[in-house]
Amino acid sequence: MECSFRPTNTEVLHVFTDVVEGAGGNVAQDGCDWDFLYLRATLPDLAEVQPGDPVRRGVALTALNEYVCVSPYVFRVVCSNGQIMPEDVKDCSLRRMDADSPVAEVTEWTLKFEEVIRACLEPEIFTGAVERMRAASKILVRTWREALRHSLPGRVELPGLALEEAECRFDEGDDQSLYGMVNAITSTARDEEDPELRWRLEELGGGVLALVDSPLIKTDSAAAQPVMT
Repeated sequence: MECSFRPTNTEVLHVFTDVVEGAGGNVAQDGCDWDFLYLRATLPDLAEVQPGDPVRRGVALTALNEYVCVSPYVFRVVCSNGQIMPEDVKDCSLRRMDADSPVAEVTEWTLKFEEVIRACLEPEIFTGAVERMRAASKILVRTWREALRHSLPGRVELPGLALEEAECRFDEGDDQSLYGMVNAITSTARDEEDPELRWRLEELGGGVLALVDSPLIKTDSAAAQPVMT
């Protein structure tokens, strides 16, 4: 049975698809049911974080119960994993209305929804994210758990096994930068079957990337590069 809110998940999907395709993008459906909806979409735009490491501009959406949340999304082409950045756009969470709400109110809500999707797709959002990714690639992470601790406040608690897997990928990888940490988390998300956990891990990846602007980043003369302390 379809959810008891308006717009329904089916209507949300149609509006999201229309806006994204109108901007020249493609929508990928990660999970869909009467009660939940998870979507990612990317546009053709490409930018390189490092030589041979292109990323695409995008937008992600989740609809759970009465809330629809839309966020900027960046997709890393070489590894097919992405990160969600809800903090980059204000008012990206919209509360749906009761099923018997007047048509005019549903129409007004839909127009606001379209505006939020377009705001998440603004080129400036993508440019800022790419700049942070480039900066993150130059920041050494000394302690995974300390960096993770500063990324988690205000986020729903994540299962320990998922975080342990991400930490293992980071430790075994050859990129010990903050960017490498982001990619360890989002690659774990990519391989996760549960769409809700995948979403939360991709949000965590965006949270780690936001540490680029943190006062915790110090210049270390011994390491000859910025360090996440």
